[in-house]
Amino acid sequence: MRLRPLGRTGLEISPLALGANVFPAGEGDWYESYYGRKVKEDVADAERRRLIEAALDQGVNLFLTETPPDVAQMGRLIRRGEPGFRDRLNLLGLLLDWRPQTAAAADGAAFRSELDQLLEVLATDRLEILNIRLGSIGLLATEFKQMVEQLADKLKSEGKIAAFSFYGHDQGDEVMLAGVTSGLFDAAYWNFGFLNPLAALRVLPAVAERGMGFIAFVPFQKGWLFECAREAGLEERLDEVAGAGLRWVLAHPGVSAVAVGVADEDQLQSNARAADVNFGPDDEDLLWRLTRTKAYGRFLNIVQRDNPALYFDWRDQDSVAPPRRPD
Repeated sequence: MRLRPLGRTGLEISPLALGANVFPAGEGDWYESYYGRKVKEDVADAERRRLIEAALDQGVNLFLTETPPDVAQMGRLIRRGEPGFRDRLNLLGLLLDWRPQTAAAADGAAFRSELDQLLEVLATDRLEILNIRLGSIGLLATEFKQMVEQLADKLKSEGKIAAFSFYGHDQGDEVMLAGVTSGLFDAAYWNFGFLNPLAALRVLPAVAERGMGFIAFVPFQKGWLFECAREAGLEERLDEVAGAGLRWVLAHPGVSAVAVGVADEDQLQSNARAADVNFGPDDEDLLWRLTRTKAYGRFLNIVQRDNPALYFDWRDQDSVAPPRRPD
């Protein structure tokens, strides 16, 4: 795969990243949410190791890890791996789920202590990408910004991290825009896919303008993209639909990579091939067909009920094509 720059960090990342808390992804129960299907997270170390090795063979060089069990499992793999396995991972990203509710409640010492503990669990002394949750605009008070800036500078000077990233969970684009324009972060990380394209409307132009990186995740809405595809009569073409969805995300100016979960090596290989091809007319036709289904209407109804800030209806648009990415 052709590597892409993560903004101005100096890091070169594969367009496809492996979201380590959702692989291998298994069939789960359907539940009432625009996030779609649950996935299996309790998997054997050997099974995950096989997928990591396969991803490395495909040119994937970014592995993101998040939940405590997932961090612990990745740490076991690193400890048990042959010498140099950690370096073969090349880029390791961690979401530190740090959630102070106010700037006054933010404690830099507690943050550092939690990070050091997670690094120990991960069996590594460094992260290429450290990602934190930004829960509200209110956090971006002057004192908080100064503390975070000092922490980031110190961690970088110590070689603990190479890039500092954030995401705003499901707060809509207001928090994301505030984080982008704060000047604190090297990259942004947000849920962004064809069915949930809000990031493209305001956030990505701001990211690109500031030379930041952007890592997308949940491109398939955990199954909703394929639910729409089945209703559109595309049951036998789900790999093509997945490829179209990935290419749609990657075609947007400002997007550095898209993180996915995969069920097996076949899915991984299919996604890796898809990420190395440009978005085209056939992709546009496939995605347009998804918006003509009742499943798409059900998805929109749930988004409008659960989180109106993320609501966007493609049926109101003349085209589903992404904006042209600069050469």
